[in-house]
Amino acid sequence: MQNKLWTKDFTTITLGSVVSMMGNSIAGFAMSLFVLDYMESTLLYAIYIFLYTLPQIAAPVISGPLMDRFSRRRTIYALDFCSATIYILLAALIFLDYFNFGIFATVTFIIGTINSVYMVAFESFYPMLITEGNYSKAYSISGTLQTMTFFMLPLATVAYNAFGLAPLLAVNSVFFFIAAVFETRISDVESVQKIHPEGSYSSKTYFNDMKDGIRYLISEKGLLAVTLYFTAMSVAGGASQVITLPWFKGAFDNGEYLPQFSRNYDDFWWATGFVDGQLKDLRDSNSLRLLGRITFESEEQAQLFAAAMKNKGFAEVSTFDPTVIDTYKIYGKDVIFLWQNVR
Repeated sequence: MQNKLWTKDFTTITLGSVVSMMGNSIAGFAMSLFVLDYMESTLLYAIYIFLYTLPQIAAPVISGPLMDRFSRRRTIYALDFCSATIYILLAALIFLDYFNFGIFATVTFIIGTINSVYMVAFESFYPMLITEGNYSKAYSISGTLQTMTFFMLPLATVAYNAFGLAPLLAVNSVFFFIAAVFETRISDVESVQKIHPEGSYSSKTYFNDMKDGIRYLISEKGLLAVTLYFTAMSVAGGASQVITLPWFKGAFDNGEYLPQFSRNYDDFWWATGFVDGQLKDLRDSNSLRLLGRITFESEEQAQLFAAAMKNKGFAEVSTFDPTVIDTYKIYGKDVIFLWQNVR
């Protein structure tokens, strides 16, 4: 008689992983769009991707030996509770217009580390919840669910355009909290199966475990080849993501740009204290800069305005960097520029 696949523990871990994967898929893509919208810099976007990807290389190597000694079950739900807390705090900062790329980059690195350690714990704990004879079915279900999360990306784009990033992060926090609550209800199968070795644990034991793991990986040529393959694919995928998303956002007029903070575009008078339409204070304007984005009724009007800026001495750039003065870039019907010294 074949064993039952959908036990309480397997159902719980599956539902929990689906909820957290859905939230991660939506929030992760929306955060990428937010970095591009706010900073208008491919370099800063690349730094964001790098800080998220770097822990995926280092964290599994560091956390692997610990997973052999401590509870994977507790690690899984503790990390999900941490993620829920981080996402709600980040949502609050953005909602209050207190955005700083340094803070955002730091949080990104922490989230990348948490996700990397979580995957080590999850992938090693998941087989313990599968009944004998059902491994192929279980991993087929897991693979299918992971693939289906990619269908959440169009929804993420629509939701980001409609509501901005902060509500999506808040929803993601709720998803992680629900997943963590589910995961606390999983049976402690590690204690039942006596997975963890008994005795004290020290830094010497930790490094010995790490060395044993590295030696085993080197000795297993097939496993080593698979590891190197996925490492190369991860690096190539990160490089591709740095190129493709900025290109799509910059090349299509109906992209995702929406203001994310206090108000929409508006008409306003020049600040007082300037001379007849010039960006020149009556005293000293060396440190004064104006970052602006103007949306015209047509691309032709945007092109004419940009041509006039070029004639005055502005430089057109292929990738706009908000730290390079007296430059501009055309985005369809929009012209974004940074003005300081041109007179």
